[in-house]
Amino acid sequence: MESVELGVDMMIVWFDVDVVELDVRASNGSYTATTRCYAGRRHFFVEAAALLRGFPASAGDRRELAFGALDPATTLGGVKMVFTCPRPTGWPSVEVVMKSGPEQDRAFAQFSFPVESAAIDDFVRSLQAVETRIGAQLRLRHAPD
Repeated sequence: MESVELGVDMMIVWFDVDVVELDVRASNGSYTATTRCYAGRRHFFVEAAALLRGFPASAGDRRELAFGALDPATTLGGVKMVFTCPRPTGWPSVEVVMKSGPEQDRAFAQFSFPVESAAIDDFVRSLQAVETRIGAQLRLRHAPD
């Protein structure tokens, strides 16, 4: 995953029977962040898909997906994605919070970008269908300008 497109890209870089290690890159055009973090192999993808299915259900809908370690006391990376739909018209948005992992200096990034409901639906389908293999990728697209 050399280039970073607008949105969030995830790639499985390692796994065992319990966890997957994800390379996560996100960009809104002005800011770009990257980290490596761990998520539970058995439940992460299923639970994330269930959490985001049908978003947004209405104006004011807010859902939070977090994985890895966001605690500043740890050296592990972490990601939090907060999906919001503040108004009945217009695009929902995703606020991304990322903490760098052990290969990077300790750093936090926080930014947001608009996302279409159809892009969230595509992301949910990819979460449901992802194979646990090195190189498997997931993508949440930024809304077009």
